[in-house]
Amino acid sequence: MLSAFDDAIADGVDVLSVSLAFDDAINVTKDPIAIGNLRAVRRNILTFVAARNDGPVLGSVQHSAP
Repeated sequence: MLSAFDDAIADGVDVLSVSLAFDDAINVTKDPIAIGNLRAVRRNILTFVAARNDGPVLGSVQHSAP
């Protein structure tokens, strides 16, 4: 997973769209999606990440990473 982020960064992309999610919460320091996004953001790459439709109240969304 992280190598895909690294490849995209090395290719010089301007935007990353990441439509992946896990059913179980993962510690943000071990979440490959969060780590890859952080690497991209640190290089001024705009990232979009899918949010899950199971937030705390009806009509809300959830994502574990910042």
